[in-house]
Amino acid sequence: MISIGPLVMAADRFAAILGIGAFLLVASVLAERREPRLGSWAMLAVVTGVAAARMGHVIEHAGSFAMEPLRAFAFWQGGFSFTWSVPVLAMVSLLRLRDTSARAWAVAPLAAGLLVWSTTLHLAEATAAPPRPLPALILPQMAGAPIDLGSTGGRPRMLNLWATWCPPCRREMPLLQEVARTTPGVDFLFVNQGEDRARIAAYLAQAGLNLPHVVLDSTSAVSRHFASRGLPATFFFDADGRMRHLHVGEVSREFLAGYLHDMAPAP
Repeated sequence: MISIGPLVMAADRFAAILGIGAFLLVASVLAERREPRLGSWAMLAVVTGVAAARMGHVIEHAGSFAMEPLRAFAFWQGGFSFTWSVPVLAMVSLLRLRDTSARAWAVAPLAAGLLVWSTTLHLAEATAAPPRPLPALILPQMAGAPIDLGSTGGRPRMLNLWATWCPPCRREMPLLQEVARTTPGVDFLFVNQGEDRARIAAYLAQAGLNLPHVVLDSTSAVSRHFASRGLPATFFFDADGRMRHLHVGEVSREFLAGYLHDMAPAP
């Protein structure tokens, strides 16, 4: 996870954005000084490459998108398979850069983009804080007895940090409710951050949501425990209480399925 002021995003997305920026910058400089065709080639390469990566992700998870085909355009959820971009970039280069000299110059922006992308990913991984344990907190629920967040009871556990004012939180809630109902082996805890019981109840009633384990964290103690700066943030713990995944931002159906599968105990 990368935090820049109020902006919070996953490290892989941040690395991809910086890599694309470096690619376009070097291509623009070379277009002005050496090879004018590199400018239009670079823009076309980015647009078609990103579209191909998204299409590849959709094809690889066709079952997840079958009932919600329009979700293929929900780029903000993440989900790009950049191996699908390689043949597209090769075709664009062959069509737009027809001579050997232009293709030779194209190597420089490609190398710059890959270098910035890989370096950013490496630095993010090297400087990432170790996974934190479940917080030793007992918090009230909207319904039922207070719950001990630090005790899994030998079951995998998902903690979703959310708030009623958060648009991506609201968008992902119906999916999380559906998956919680169909995944009996995992405890789904929806830990509201900083809001009172009346506001939460009004929102849930208005949205027609019936979530299991709606937890009240009026002081945002859980966010402070995890040093989480953005919402929604969803933490996945295995049955032994080890954090396996952290997803910042709206989670998609295919990512959620992958996280839950990885948390499941070995047969």
